[in-house]
Amino acid sequence: MKAIALACLALSVLSAPALAAPTDGQKAAFRAVCIGTIGNAELCGCEADVAMDVLDEHGMNVLIAAMNGTSTPSPQDQAAYDHYLDESNRICTSSH
Repeated sequence: MKAIALACLALSVLSAPALAAPTDGQKAAFRAVCIGTIGNAELCGCEADVAMDVLDEHGMNVLIAAMNGTSTPSPQDQAAYDHYLDESNRICTSSH
């Protein structure tokens, strides 16, 4: 019985979807949109670094689309988006 429980646990861990980290291309796209929007390269660099730390690849796509004004975060994405905003404001606005 214990072996079956361990096998089920291992299978659930192995079958859980892996969250891909944002790419360097996404970071560059974010910076470009940010600089085009607010014109502050130093602040945008900080915000890009925060985004790379707190978002996954999907979350970065959501953020870039929101910054472009092409979409808003879905209810499923809102918590990650809000977390990015909180962290970005905490880290970047106090130092820039």
